[in-house]
Amino acid sequence: MAKPDTILAWHRTCAAQTCDRSPLCKALGRPRIDQELEALVVRMARENRSWGYDRIVGALANLGYRISDQTVGNILKRHGIPPAPARKTTVTWREFIRMHMDLLGATDFFTSEVWTWCGLMMAALLCFIHVGRCTIHGAGLTIWLPTRWMLQITCDATIAALGFLSLGAYLIHDRDGQVCLAFQQTIDAAGVKQVPLPA
Repeated sequence: MAKPDTILAWHRTCAAQTCDRSPLCKALGRPRIDQELEALVVRMARENRSWGYDRIVGALANLGYRISDQTVGNILKRHGIPPAPARKTTVTWREFIRMHMDLLGATDFFTSEVWTWCGLMMAALLCFIHVGRCTIHGAGLTIWLPTRWMLQITCDATIAALGFLSLGAYLIHDRDGQVCLAFQQTIDAAGVKQVPLPA
C-alpha cells in the first residue's frame, strides 16, 4: 500500500510533466527576419532615398536574399522610415550639412567658472564655427550676457566682407536662453538663415 507522501510525489511529477510543454511550443506565424538582413534593408533605404520596396527587393535578390516587398515595407515601418516618395522629399541632417558645407556656420556659448574681484562667477565665451573650413572664431568673452553686448558681437560677425557670418548663409544654434531675441533679429536682418536645433 502506497504512503500519502508517495502519492503526492507522483502527483507533483505528473502535474509538472503535463504543464511543461515548452519543448512542444512553436512560435506562430512566419519566422522573424534575420537581424543582418533587416539591417541591410534599412541601410539600403537610407542610402538610396529614391528606391521603393520593389527596387530594394531586386537589389537583395542580386545579393542572394529572397524577401517580399511587404516584408521590406514592414521592416521600414518598424524603423520609422517612410516609403520612397516621402523619403525623397525629406532631407537628413547629414545631407543638409554635406550640401551646405561652404555656407554653414554654427554658434554656441562655452561657459566656465572663473575667479574675479567679485568672487566666483560664470564666464561665457561666444564662438562661431565655419563648418566647411573647420575654423573657430572666438567672438567675445563676458561675465554677464547683456543684450547690448550680444548685439555688438552679432553686428561685428555680420559686417559684409569682414564679419565671419558674411561667409555663410546658414547659422546653426541651439534653443538656449542665452541666444536672445535681439541676436536672432540681427542675424535675420543680415540675411543669414537660422537653423535652430531641435529641442
